[in-house]
Amino acid sequence: MKSIEELKSVEYWTAMDASRVLNIDYKCVRDAFNNNSVVVIYPGSSRAKASAEELRSWARNAPLKPGGEWRE
Repeated sequence: MKSIEELKSVEYWTAMDASRVLNIDYKCVRDAFNNNSVVVIYPGSSRAKASAEELRSWARNAPLKPGGEWRE
């Protein structure tokens, strides 16, 4: 498993990677992947990944807990 510092410089993250780096509940990030809130790709594998930059942008207003309110 890569360290959070290593993941910060990677271009694409899995839901678990994003959860660790952004410190957001895994279920919230997974919901974003499943609800098409972020564009998901499968680069050379069967593991879904999304752009780290897009996930950072999404996370600015994302709920911190599953089913939580979106932040202003």
